[in-house]
Amino acid sequence: MTAASPAAPTTPTTPGAPAVPAEPRWKLSVPWRSLIMVGALVLIWIVFSLTTEGTFLRPRNLSLLARQTAVTAILAVGMVLVIVAGQIDLSVGALAGFMGGLSALAYMNRQWPLGIAFVAVLIAARSSAPPRAGSWPG
Repeated sequence: MTAASPAAPTTPTTPGAPAVPAEPRWKLSVPWRSLIMVGALVLIWIVFSLTTEGTFLRPRNLSLLARQTAVTAILAVGMVLVIVAGQIDLSVGALAGFMGGLSALAYMNRQWPLGIAFVAVLIAARSSAPPRAGSWPG
């Protein structure tokens, strides 16, 4: 009796067709999208670091960048909650940007206190929006 050599498993095919080797149980999967995005980010950091003579990668600048992106991150979390809840409205981002611009104008050009500028813009946005059923009593 001779020992049979182990052969690669094959998938069943139609009669007369050559056997096709089955996929291995494990498959090496490379997250190409993530790697490309990280590579692009590193390339942008290198270009900014070279053009600003190293100022870009200093801790103070990175701290300021993190502070400035905090507002955008908070808006992004709010948008995710709206989308997950199924109440998607793509105009929320545009409205948030518009209201932020109006409050900045009220703060800088009219010299309003920042809190009052925010509240005034929120009231103006709410009063200009069309009424929806169940949104406010009345």
